[in-house]
Amino acid sequence: MTYEVEAVSGDAGAENMRVEYLGRESGLTGQETVGATVTDTSDSAQFETLARVDDEVSVSVSGVPGAVLRCAVIIDDSETLVEAESSASGESVECSATVPAQEGQG
Repeated sequence: MTYEVEAVSGDAGAENMRVEYLGRESGLTGQETVGATVTDTSDSAQFETLARVDDEVSVSVSGVPGAVLRCAVIIDDSETLVEAESSASGESVECSATVPAQEGQG
């Protein structure tokens, strides 16, 4: 599973994006909140983690002055489970979803 975050408009400039997301180190460990700082806001940043069916997954990005932010939760490298954009410049954004069972599973 991949979390993706980016500044879609405005100028984040030298501001860092503070990101928090739920993830697993392995399929057997519990979920934990992971914090990260994105220093290059000129491109999207991606965070790879593991998730199981029925896991609650989420990623949040703290607001950056002068920038509208976007987040997305992507499964199987191509299917966007959920995506959102901050409501205004400088506002934070969060994407949350439940991992669905894949066709032919469960």
